[in-house]
Amino acid sequence: ADATGNGRNGDVTAGAVWAEGTIDNALQTDGNDEVTRQDAEDFLDGLDAVSASVWVKADATGVDRDLFFAADPLGNDDNFGLRYDQDGFSGGGTNVVKASISTTGGTTFIETQSNTQSTDWQHLVLTWQSGSGLSLYIDGELAGTSADGGAVTGTVSGIDRLMLGRGAKNAYWMGMLDDFQLFNR
Repeated sequence: ADATGNGRNGDVTAGAVWAEGTIDNALQTDGNDEVTRQDAEDFLDGLDAVSASVWVKADATGVDRDLFFAADPLGNDDNFGLRYDQDGFSGGGTNVVKASISTTGGTTFIETQSNTQSTDWQHLVLTWQSGSGLSLYIDGELAGTSADGGAVTGTVSGIDRLMLGRGAKNAYWMGMLDDFQLFNR
């Protein structure tokens, strides 16, 4: 349920269960569950700044698992999204967290340094604004990167849905997701 009062509730697949999380209850997924909001383009496309915040607890590290993504999963992870990536594509790292965004001015991405994945609770905050690159904060600290696609201008584009627990690689999250938030700043 959307706690903001904006009515942007998501549809939860039948297999997901609720468990004790960091903020009340968390969604516990088994690798085949997701929360989907079909009309995310209505509130994400056109933004010149965006931040996403989520608490995560993975079942394992050294995995490819999607945290959230904002487009139909077609294998490309250049849209607005965040994922665990076993083998970083550009930075040569392993067990990284990868983020990406697509705007009217182009696309950009970041990959964290190696061994950023954890089975402990992590608070991840992804930020972007026009003219800047992506920034990822892990537990309140700016994450070091092994690869950075650089700054991009424009407004968020290419959104066709919002999926929590599933993403570009169709590699469902396995673990817990809690207190997902989006901001237009």
